[in-house]
Amino acid sequence: MKTFFAIFAFSVILSSCMTNYSFIRSGTASRLPSRSGGCDIMVLTSIDQDLVYDEIGICIGTGEEFIWDDGTEGAMEQINECACERGGNAVFIEAIEREVYGENNSYRTRITATLMVISESEMTKLKKRSRGK
Repeated sequence: MKTFFAIFAFSVILSSCMTNYSFIRSGTASRLPSRSGGCDIMVLTSIDQDLVYDEIGICIGTGEEFIWDDGTEGAMEQINECACERGGNAVFIEAIEREVYGENNSYRTRITATLMVISESEMTKLKKRSRGK
């Protein structure tokens, strides 16, 4: 019985670490080369009207909810991986939703984000604004 619980716990932890992001191409930006895993991504919660960027598409990440975690971290890891693999350098968070799924009515967090490429000059402006300069 202990072996069963150990295997079950390991499989739950392992499945929570798997990346299962979804990607929908929606923008006009051409296919961009992948960036290395864990690349720096700017996360935006609002977009100024004067921001110049090229949209690549929509990344959707989901994170399983556990007692110690609401799933947001896992979902953001998937968003980051999607952005890096698709060549983006910024995401705009469109929605964060908690959803119920499965026979046991388990919960997970789903984040939907617009993936974009922002030029270095625009990125510098954004960083200055975020520092209050």
